[in-house]
Formats: sequence, C-alpha cells, structure tokens
Amino acid sequence: MINKDKSVARGWGSIVFPGVDVWLLLVMLLILFLFVILVLFRGLFIVCGILILSMGGPLCDCEGRSS
Repeated sequence: MINKDKSVARGWGSIVFPGVDVWLLLVMLLILFLFVILVLFRGLFIVCGILILSMGGPLCDCEGRSS
C-alpha cells in the first residue's frame, strides 16, 4: 500500500515536471513560498518605515538613515 501511494505521488510529480520527485517539488514550492513571504514582508516593513518617517516618528529613524 505504501509503495502504491509513493508511485502515485511520483506519477503526479512527473506529470508536472518530468523526472522530478514530488517531494523535491514540494520542497521547491515551500522555498519559493517562504521567499515570496520574505520579499512581501520586507516591502511591508520598508513601506511602514517610510510612513513612520514621513509622519515624523522617531521609531524608525536609524533604519531610514542606514539605507
């Protein structure tokens, strides 16, 4: 039963990318997802820093000068 599930999963992975195991595909998707979240949150932090700086808040003053 375990071998059958593994072959089904491998078949699904080879449909999407021929010759690629499904677990490798899942790991690649997870890394891509984390990278996208990191980029989005970095953009969000930059936008928040600019907003706080433009309002004259002293919280992100040192961060604004370093960039």
